[in-house]
Amino acid sequence: MPALAKLALDTPSDTYSWYGDQLLFHLFSGAEHNGFFQYCDSAQRKAIALLLTHFIETRFGLQEFATDEDDLLRAHELWSVVAR
Repeated sequence: MPALAKLALDTPSDTYSWYGDQLLFHLFSGAEHNGFFQYCDSAQRKAIALLLTHFIETRFGLQEFATDEDDLLRAHELWSVVAR
């Protein structure tokens, strides 16, 4: 996960789109039934919730962000509720 987060935090290149869209898909696909979500313990879920918070604070509304912003907010809600 740290390497995937690093890719998502990098600035998109001209060749590739922002990796955060892909990461968000994998973090939220299936919502609470997501295999990755179910695998993570509360500390790992909290770390992902913090990463998603960072995306909301720094990427929300940017052109590079192709994913529906509502999906980001729903993913953040999912990972945050369980992380507490």
